[in-house]
Amino acid sequence: MTGELCSLCRRILLLTGLFFAAWTDLKEGRIPNRILALLLLAGIVLCTAQSGLDGEYEAVQSAAAGFFTGGGIALLCAVLSGGGLGAGDVKLLAVTGLYLGAGAVADVFVFAMLSAGAVCLALLAAGRGGRKRGIPLAPFILLAVVLTYGKQGLF
Repeated sequence: MTGELCSLCRRILLLTGLFFAAWTDLKEGRIPNRILALLLLAGIVLCTAQSGLDGEYEAVQSAAAGFFTGGGIALLCAVLSGGGLGAGDVKLLAVTGLYLGAGAVADVFVFAMLSAGAVCLALLAAGRGGRKRGIPLAPFILLAVVLTYGKQGLF
């Protein structure tokens, strides 16, 4: 398996995991730890394999930076918002950062928040939302990853 094939596998795995996380978040209002643990473990194995095949540790360094950037930004927002961002969302953004790296996960965070905010404004304008009404964030993270991959020319 070449490094490029590992990278493709990582993209497919992330999108598949995000789809199931988004589906469950929409249906049940939570993101199962099983999905997150599987994504985390597979991501670590694939980025380590990619680094070994490339003969460099750039993939591992990028994954670690992305994991801590995504998780750190989300955790900060969760604390500052008083629980407006759930623990599952924090963990999902950390795992997403593992796959994308620090710069791309920051883009994902911005795209996800902007798209979720637009939906919240539309719900408020339609009289169907309230200040304390939560919406599932995982579908917006999935959308943001797709937009980020498009921005990077990966589609």
